[in-house]
Amino acid sequence: MTAKADFSPAEWERLLEAPVLAGMVISMSSPSLMGAIGESMAIAKTIAASGQQAAGNELLTAMLADFQNKETAQLAKPHFDTKDKAQLKQEMTGRLQMAVDLLNEKATADEAQGLRQWFYQVATNVATATKEGGFLSIGAVRVSDAEKAALVELAGIFGVEATLPES
Repeated sequence: MTAKADFSPAEWERLLEAPVLAGMVISMSSPSLMGAIGESMAIAKTIAASGQQAAGNELLTAMLADFQNKETAQLAKPHFDTKDKAQLKQEMTGRLQMAVDLLNEKATADEAQGLRQWFYQVATNVATATKEGGFLSIGAVRVSDAEKAALVELAGIFGVEATLPES
């Protein structure tokens, strides 16, 4: 079993921000004001509802405990120096890749796979949180093509199978 103590504070911060970044990548792929609100709530709801998934995964259990603590939850809030959308996305996916690399290097294979799958689940939940496009919800779809493309990209980063929700 791998423990939180096996990671430096900077490495742990990288892991804590990964589910938030996964959700942000989806939100950025098809931005809208109302969508951003619902998608942000989906990140928080997924994290809050993940207790049963954590059974047997000490790392996920430790992450969820840190999300419940105000001080340590602040570490999950990513900060960026750029406002350029393309550069921001590149930085987010780069940080996600670093988190995956840390997991693959330090965690057991099962723990790493569990966390990578959980990160992808956060992204999927964000993608399905709100309808995209249309006018007054007429013609809107549950998951936009841009969100589907972002899910495929994230699946590649996380090394999991891309399971695309229906539109």
